[in-house]
Amino acid sequence: MQSSMLEEVLDRIRIDENVPGVSAAIYREGRVTSAQSGIAVASTANALTDESRFEMSCLMKLLVSLAVLKATEELKVDLDAPVSSFIPELKYAVAVEGEITLSDLLLHQSGYRGVDISDAAVRWHMSWPKFVEHFHNHRPSFPAGSVANYEHTEHVVLGEFLSRLVGMPALDFIRQKFLDPLAISLGTVSSDARDSRVFVGQHVPAPGNSYTLRGLPPPAPFWATSLPNATIRLADVLKIGSLIADEQSDSGDEFISRRTRDKLMCAGVPLGPMVGLDPRSERLPVAFGFGCSHFGNGVLGQNGSASGQAMGLRIFPGDRCAVAVAVNAWLPSVRDRLFCELGRFAGCEALANTGPTPHPEACSMRDLLGQFPTDAICGSYLGSYGTRISVAAENGGIQMSLGNSKHAPRLELFEESDGRISSVRPVPISLGFFRDPVSSNPALRVGVHAYKRA
Repeated sequence: MQSSMLEEVLDRIRIDENVPGVSAAIYREGRVTSAQSGIAVASTANALTDESRFEMSCLMKLLVSLAVLKATEELKVDLDAPVSSFIPELKYAVAVEGEITLSDLLLHQSGYRGVDISDAAVRWHMSWPKFVEHFHNHRPSFPAGSVANYEHTEHVVLGEFLSRLVGMPALDFIRQKFLDPLAISLGTVSSDARDSRVFVGQHVPAPGNSYTLRGLPPPAPFWATSLPNATIRLADVLKIGSLIADEQSDSGDEFISRRTRDKLMCAGVPLGPMVGLDPRSERLPVAFGFGCSHFGNGVLGQNGSASGQAMGLRIFPGDRCAVAVAVNAWLPSVRDRLFCELGRFAGCEALANTGPTPHPEACSMRDLLGQFPTDAICGSYLGSYGTRISVAAENGGIQMSLGNSKHAPRLELFEESDGRISSVRPVPISLGFFRDPVSSNPALRVGVHAYKRA
């Protein structure tokens, strides 16, 4: 694989998708190829380079998970031990079904009611005491270990566990065990902004098919092990992926033990069938794993989505292949396209065939409703963030209000004569109904988040 050929692929995708810039790095059987296309910051001539640093966002969860797996193996800690054994303040004060284990946190199936990261008070002013208070003020949505639900605070809890277990801040342990030995240096958004050689802007669409910069303050320190104020080079993301992809690597066993490799290949509770309401709907995993999501066909990965960027990593150990991509605009569908096309470019068919979540043109109402008749799904659903979604059967279709406010987005879904779903004012999300493991009532999945019937 030549960088010039990869650059041609990136140029084509960037122009097709009208994005400021894209970057990619591919590891295949011991060889690395990387390239970039476009600019780092709108309205400048600053090109993306190998030194450009993107916001880590949820990619930090992969490092935290690897660190937890390493520490628990070295210190002989059972992953099925209750979290409250190590963090007593997270012992439920009332009787609930099932204790939350370390495995539940790693697999995103803890079941507790989370917080709303879109709330400014939560994003910028959350603290550990406030979280503990929230944890005890809300009963769990689902029993631990029963439902997959992507809750950002789970990795905050894992970070707290790791700190108490090893006797040092979690990020120091990660730096000592992974970053420093791999010669990986993280930046921050604020420090990068002072250095045009590495800074990559957050971009949002603007009138006239252009983009403008969007600068949001970093999340509170509370979020450091989940949604950190940290940036990373794409080449360094690929370093981590290559260690997982290639057990024949000279340094692989030093960082990724056989036990960790086995755990990474284990999947948790499946997310279940879903329908993407728009061709731009994000490609979702089929299940979460111990640090990596599972995307089917043996492909592992993790995404990192900042407010104006989208980065991701895909790993296919079967072909000793890893691919890291980044887009300097929040467009997950472009990230998904990059993975599919670069899978073909790298000759990794498993990655190339992890296509998008099926959207209405290819799906029926039965695909959306699962085992339930239309009238059975009507009602109100409470999400892990306290968000309510109302579902009603009206005018021969399904009406949904996605939120608590009167300005919340509304969806109208109808079944065409050929059985396909028709969506009025589609939005790029994915939906599906599944059976509540306790009540057997319908429960709702919106993307990677689970909603319980209220």
